[in-house]
Amino acid sequence: SVYEAKDAANGGDYEAYLNPDKVYPVSASSINALRVVIKNQAYDSYIKTYDDYVKSGRMSVAVRPINGENANVYTGQLPNTDKLQGIAAVFKVRDKTAVIQTDAMVFEGDFYTLIDSVKFNR
Repeated sequence: SVYEAKDAANGGDYEAYLNPDKVYPVSASSINALRVVIKNQAYDSYIKTYDDYVKSGRMSVAVRPINGENANVYTGQLPNTDKLQGIAAVFKVRDKTAVIQTDAMVFEGDFYTLIDSVKFNR
C-alpha cells in the first residue's frame, strides 16, 4: 500500500510512504516499510541532518552506489525519532536530494534489494 503525502506538482518536496497491507499514520514514531522523499534541498546541505547522529555513534554511515551515484547509507537511530532503528539512503538527483528510508531493521533485506534496483534519469 502507498500513501502519497506530497506530490510536488507545484514545487516543493515529494513524500510517499509504503507498507505491506496498509500504511500507518505518518509520524515520528510510526513504522512503515519505506519512506521515499525527494527534497527540494541541496544534497550537501541536507546530509548535515545526520552529522550529529554519526558523531554520537547513534548511526553509522557507508557509501553505496545507486544508479552510478554515490549514496550515503545511514544505519541506526533515525533522525527526529526517539526509538526507530532503521536505514536511510541519501543521494543526489540533479539539484534535489533523494531519501529512501526504512523505519525498521526487519525490512533490511528488502531495503537493500530495492535501493540496488533504483534507476533515475541523470
